[in-house]
Amino acid sequence: MQEIRLTDMYRRSIKLAFGGIMILIASQFALSQPACSGKAMFTEPVCIGNTLSKDENALFDLVNKYRVANGQPAVKLSSRLSVVANRRMLDVKQNMRVLTHSWSNCPYDKRDNKTWPCVTAAPQRLNSGYIGEGYQTLYRTTTGAALPGAALETWRKSSLHNSIILNLSPFKDYPWDELGVAIDGQFAALWFGTMTGGGIMASEGEGLGVDLDKTISGISKLLPVGSVSSSLAGGKWQGTTADKSLKVEIFGVPKEVSEINVRLSIKLAANGKLSPANRKIMLMLLGNVFPRWTEREIWLDRTLAVIAADRKATRTQIIEKNAIEVQGSAGNSLNFAIRPLSKPAAIEIF
Repeated sequence: MQEIRLTDMYRRSIKLAFGGIMILIASQFALSQPACSGKAMFTEPVCIGNTLSKDENALFDLVNKYRVANGQPAVKLSSRLSVVANRRMLDVKQNMRVLTHSWSNCPYDKRDNKTWPCVTAAPQRLNSGYIGEGYQTLYRTTTGAALPGAALETWRKSSLHNSIILNLSPFKDYPWDELGVAIDGQFAALWFGTMTGGGIMASEGEGLGVDLDKTISGISKLLPVGSVSSSLAGGKWQGTTADKSLKVEIFGVPKEVSEINVRLSIKLAANGKLSPANRKIMLMLLGNVFPRWTEREIWLDRTLAVIAADRKATRTQIIEKNAIEVQGSAGNSLNFAIRPLSKPAAIEIF
């Protein structure tokens, strides 16, 4: 019995010692990664953040799931482009302090194609080891730390960033062969690499034809609408009523709204009517976006009546160059989406 106890104690001691060694190695590895700053971030081969975190791996997986769900092949993880993404985060946080295509050591101007290599040639400029061209998507949240799902949601609502992620026009002929990711505080970045690129720098696509101030005119008095995230080509504004029965999400840039999503978490009456407060918000929103649409009130009431009778029903209304889509869902909820007809309808994965 004594020999067994001694053997057990010996095994536990070995495990504890091994665990201590692993912790020491991990600590020494973390300490060996310098907190790069200033010009050093562009020349140091190793900086804090080089090793992917749990959230960064999750973001990589989400992007590939989104690509596969939309008929595109998965892209392999690139340690080289992840270094570029990491340095981008360091430069944005420490030096630029705003979302921009420029680097602090390489100013970019989309009107001057001579400056485009500031973006596309960044992998070579940083000596990452990747010899192809790089294309980035950047994200920033104003509500705490950047989360993988929230970052992808904002990128998918931007036609430019969505076209990069899904290889849509003008990036349909740019097969991505590697993907780097980085998350640092409230910022996140993707870097896609291609060996067959041509130095294209696209602009954000068409929007709804209305700016943010016009979209929320009057509505902001009924529910506060504030910025929650942004990317290089757009951002997200969100508002929720006090009773949480209505939630509005607006995507785009202040001068051009690209998409509006409204979620109504309410129980419709048998006649399909909304509460007076929510009905007022919906009519005001439709009036702000489509001021010349005189039948919006009749359409809203008819649509609600149809979905009240059949929760699986969907309704689509084309107004000028935009589409309004309404769909019932579980839990007595209604989903409204207003988007340009030209905007591709991507398959969601969450």
